[in-house]
Amino acid sequence: MGLILMGLGIFVIYQGIDLGVGEPGRPGPGFVPLGLGGILTVLSALYLWQILREGGKEGLSPSVAIPYGRTIRAVSALVLYALLVNPPRRSHDPHLPAPRLGCQERLFQQGTLLG
Repeated sequence: MGLILMGLGIFVIYQGIDLGVGEPGRPGPGFVPLGLGGILTVLSALYLWQILREGGKEGLSPSVAIPYGRTIRAVSALVLYALLVNPPRRSHDPHLPAPRLGCQERLFQQGTLLG
C-alpha cells in the first residue's frame, strides 16, 4: 500500500508541475497539487520505512489474503467514467480520424446543458 501511495504522490507532483506552480507571491494552479503530492510522498516513504524497520518479513507476509476485488471494481468504474466523460485526445495528424467528443461536449453541442 505504501508503494501505491508513493506512486500516486509522485504522479500528483508531476501533474502539479505540469499545471504550473507559479511564484511564491502568485501561486499557479499546480501549487496546491504539488504541495499535497509532496506531503503524500513523504508520508508514504515514512510509512514504508516504518514497516520495513519494524515489521521485517512479518509486515510483508504474502500469506495474508487481502481482498482486492472491490478495489479493482471501484477503480475500473472510475476509469470507465473518466473515459466516457472525457476520452483521450489524438494528435492533430490529418490522417487520423477526428477525436470523439466526451459526454459533456456532446450535451453542450446539443444545447441540453446551456439552460
